[in-house]
Amino acid sequence: MTRPQQMLLSLVRSGIWRSAPEKALFEGAGEELWRSTASLAAAQGVGAIAFDGMAMLPPDIQPPRMVQLEWGVRTDTAERIYARQTAVAEELASVFGQEGIKMLLLKGMGLARLYPVPAHRESGDVDIYLFGRHGRGEEILAEMGKANAHGVNLKHSESTYKGILVENHRTLLDVATLSPDAYLNATLLEILDSDAELSSAPADKILFPCPDFDMIFLMRHALMHLGTQEMVLRQLCDIALFLQANRGAIDFDGYRRAMARTRLTRAADTVVAAAVEYLGLDPRDAPPYAGQDTARLMREILSVRPKITGSPARVAWLRTKKFFSKHYVYPLVYPGGYAGIVWRTVKEKLADPRKACTPDKR
Repeated sequence: MTRPQQMLLSLVRSGIWRSAPEKALFEGAGEELWRSTASLAAAQGVGAIAFDGMAMLPPDIQPPRMVQLEWGVRTDTAERIYARQTAVAEELASVFGQEGIKMLLLKGMGLARLYPVPAHRESGDVDIYLFGRHGRGEEILAEMGKANAHGVNLKHSESTYKGILVENHRTLLDVATLSPDAYLNATLLEILDSDAELSSAPADKILFPCPDFDMIFLMRHALMHLGTQEMVLRQLCDIALFLQANRGAIDFDGYRRAMARTRLTRAADTVVAAAVEYLGLDPRDAPPYAGQDTARLMREILSVRPKITGSPARVAWLRTKKFFSKHYVYPLVYPGGYAGIVWRTVKEKLADPRKACTPDKR
């Protein structure tokens, strides 16, 4: 593991657990090393969290002032985005509530509540689920007059409202293309249906999933990113903080059954083991897990990934090359054999060919 990676992990552990960083790692670190660490933090979606950790270092081993200022500006930007996302989520819940539609907030923004500084959990969008009222939700967004619909796939539609990306989920998981997701999606719906708090909650407030839901949903979401896109350190932080915050409140037996039924146990155990080994999660807060090759997972998470840009043909080629370069990951996260993985990916791209040729967001 490189020194910037070691420094970043130390800062992130400090940021999420509010503990002092390992000072010896930072002694003698010059501007170039600090800039590499800050750049890696931004790429991993933990820039603001690492900034919190950096602020806990003794002044004499903190980065040069210019690096601190630039890092602080990026952290301030994250805080402003979070405030805008929160305002949009609250407005949407209120508007949908007037139609009697409940809004469940998924992933990032809901998890931000678990962080020492919620605004420092960076998120690119607002993910919502309307309990089977997706179509009416899209109509309402259009009626609001300022929502710009610009993307549709089989799992969710995308709109921009007041500069914030909103993903309105038809389904909770990618049931159309990924074989484990049909079973897990049905399991998650059963959990939602049996949640008495959600059933009695007012329709005009933001709703959050219960711990049993999030245990399965967050793990599957992280594994999906590991297989089809990129899993980043932020998602590992989410899982660690979620487990710590919900000690004793999660049905680990039900979670383990769901992972076993979809043959994801090995992959899920590796993620949990990495959260314990590299982020300092207390093993007592974790579900039962077997020892796995966490070093390989962390190499995948922390690897530098240049953005895919260029002409549509170049983007399609680079995405294809990336797909086949990750062959060792797929058996972990997509049970059913490599040929089946290739077929499901081709089917997904044929359903929405533009995705294969769309450059990464800058």
